[in-house]
Amino acid sequence: MTNVDEEYLGLPVSVKAAPADGIGLVDWTLAAVLTVVVAGLMIVWPFPGIYPDVWNDIAIAAGIRPAVAMVPGIWHLIVTTLFRGCGLSAGVAILKIAGPLLNGLCAGTAYLLLREMLALTSRLRLQYSPQRFMIARLSSFLGALFFACSDPVWKAGQLLSPVTLLMFLSVLGVFLFFAFLRCSRLSVAYGSMLVLGVLSAETPMGIILVLFCLGVYLLAARHVLSLDMPLMNPFVGQISKWHMTFLFVAGFLATVALNCFSFKMHGGVAGGSLPGTYALRVWELLLSAASPLGWIIAIGIVLLPCGVSASLLPRAVDEEQFLPYHIGALFLVTALLTYAQLASLDPLWMWTWSSEFSMFSSGYLLCLLMLAAAATVTFGLVVLGVDTFCRNHRRLAIQMFAEIQMDEDEGQMLASKRFLATLRRIGLFVLPLVLAAGVVPGRKLSTARQMAAILDDYVNETCTECGDVRWVFTDGVFDTAIEVVSAIRGHGVNALSFMDGNSHSEVALRMRGGVDAEDALAMRCGAATVLRTWVKDKPDRLAASALQLGLDAWKREGKTPPPCSGVLCRPAGMDDAARSRGVEAAKALAQRILDVYRHGGRMSSAGATINRLFLFAQWRLARMMRLRAEYADASGKPEDAQSEIKLADELDKHNSAVRNIRDNMERMRQLTMSKMTPREGLQLALVRADFALARKYAEPVLEADPSDANANFGMGMSYYAEKQWYQAEVFLRRCLLRNPKEPAVYNNLAVVQLMTGRYEAAMGNARKALSLSPGSAEIEDTIKQIEKARSLAESGDGRGEDENKDGTKK
Repeated sequence: MTNVDEEYLGLPVSVKAAPADGIGLVDWTLAAVLTVVVAGLMIVWPFPGIYPDVWNDIAIAAGIRPAVAMVPGIWHLIVTTLFRGCGLSAGVAILKIAGPLLNGLCAGTAYLLLREMLALTSRLRLQYSPQRFMIARLSSFLGALFFACSDPVWKAGQLLSPVTLLMFLSVLGVFLFFAFLRCSRLSVAYGSMLVLGVLSAETPMGIILVLFCLGVYLLAARHVLSLDMPLMNPFVGQISKWHMTFLFVAGFLATVALNCFSFKMHGGVAGGSLPGTYALRVWELLLSAASPLGWIIAIGIVLLPCGVSASLLPRAVDEEQFLPYHIGALFLVTALLTYAQLASLDPLWMWTWSSEFSMFSSGYLLCLLMLAAAATVTFGLVVLGVDTFCRNHRRLAIQMFAEIQMDEDEGQMLASKRFLATLRRIGLFVLPLVLAAGVVPGRKLSTARQMAAILDDYVNETCTECGDVRWVFTDGVFDTAIEVVSAIRGHGVNALSFMDGNSHSEVALRMRGGVDAEDALAMRCGAATVLRTWVKDKPDRLAASALQLGLDAWKREGKTPPPCSGVLCRPAGMDDAARSRGVEAAKALAQRILDVYRHGGRMSSAGATINRLFLFAQWRLARMMRLRAEYADASGKPEDAQSEIKLADELDKHNSAVRNIRDNMERMRQLTMSKMTPREGLQLALVRADFALARKYAEPVLEADPSDANANFGMGMSYYAEKQWYQAEVFLRRCLLRNPKEPAVYNNLAVVQLMTGRYEAAMGNARKALSLSPGSAEIEDTIKQIEKARSLAESGDGRGEDENKDGTKK
């Protein structure tokens, strides 16, 4: 009978000495394989364009925008050098390759870190078991793979970003520390302290990692005296501790100096002294990394399970006693819970629980949490694997309960043993495949990639329609992307946001566009002031501008706003071919957005940043369509107007942000109108002059009675408010079928005809209204406006030199 059978039967066997469980050639090979696999997957499945989280950092490194924060700063120095050496376009292309490579290297280092953690535990075991090393390597490989494929880490590695660099430094620093605990080499400890010093100057989370390492060292020094670490030697410990402290402080101070230099080099705007600004920024990073609820959830779901698993791991893998049921169940539950975070399962994905706000604003913090979750999953796999493959339950039972007799037939017992061994082999290969199948294929993120492609095309279309303008007035959401893409194309454009305030950084951003003292003063006051000044007094500046917002400035001056193209308008005008191309491109983008919704993709998989930008681009496209519909209606093209409005309504119907606003308004209305009939609601809406609400109640009334005067009036006035004059006229005329003596209807018809350039018809309806309501100041004012517009049109200086009498463009 073999030794294995003797061990199985509980007979005395010789105990082999346990070899040192360290990082060997097999582990370095697996780390290299993991690096290549992760980097290869990311290169095969890249996100299109520049990932939105890096827009602002790219703009700072390229010198397009001034720095607004002092940390992290090393990344900006590295990338600035890259851009200066090979140009912005080639530099971005290099970053798209370097990001996946560094992310793969981070995954390989994470594997080595997990192996070092397990080696420290398995080193204490007394019994040699080859399966134990296989389980440790397989579990570490899976844990590191899950970490690299987790949503925050995967997206951070799309391009070499500050988060990618910080995460690599974090994994490297902690790996060197655990390697020192295992191999007791002071040179490794010194390298760890230097890396952690650099990291602590870049992010406040670095200090937290240093405290974590210190706690682990104190626990090891207290409970594991046999490790024979150099620091346990009193002759070596004192001087070594001073050396480690010196290296940590040197790395910290050198990085602080580099960050200050980087801040100045990139035109940083500080509200005070550099030390004060630095300390304030570090404090802000710590406070804003997560909301209070986010911290509670992170501790409860990720950090606490990781700490409990790490503390119970030595006891759980002890092959000389049974695995207690409650400990095994605890490892199983914690492993499944953290695996759900790594696999991005929506119902259990902690940072998608709240749709109202983001609980985690720091991508780096999320990456650290994923590393802790990967460690928890690794510990759980090791514990369950050791219990299945390494622990001889029958031998332990015989040793603990001597009264158990071996009365089974030996042949049947060996057959059962072989059957169980077969099941174990199957489980050894199936379980990793099942777990990996829940994570790795999901990194294709088809819906997220579609959304990112739409955002990239939206930004490119904006830059295309901007052409050679110097300024673009915006809502502030895509400003950095527009400036970066236009710079890559070789033509810089300054984005002036209507939403920016008067902080130091916001004023500095606007001041880049000032060209004289008057403009500089206007820039200090805000983009709205700049545009209003240019509309009134500076046509040359206006001709070099494009607009997403601000068309009301023309209306306040009594001028006709410029027509819109696809995603913006150009006051200097665009030729018909360029405008038509832009409109078709915008409609194509709108159809692609609707396709995303029709195909039922997981919108949450895109992440908070892309979701927010996607909804904003969706709203912006719908808004431009409504502006084009207004222009088409005024130009006598009601069919085009209806087509634009229909597509805009479809976009808004699927826009959760717009829908939430409407739902909230509807709930407020239902508080007062919950028991009203459609006719009662229509009447109240007309009294309140809420024509959008009137339109909602008018539609069911018109289905029952198409000639109802109030319903037709409500529909007509809703189109009137949207400046769709021809549609408004249709419904207003229907009002006269039942109420042929209603002066308000005749007066509104007169205004509609005035706005479409039909002055004779407008005057006839206005005089009819005045005859029905003599002395009405409002009707008399309408008559004066008609007379003024008609006289100006007859003199050739009517509604603008570029318009015909019917309101259409020449």
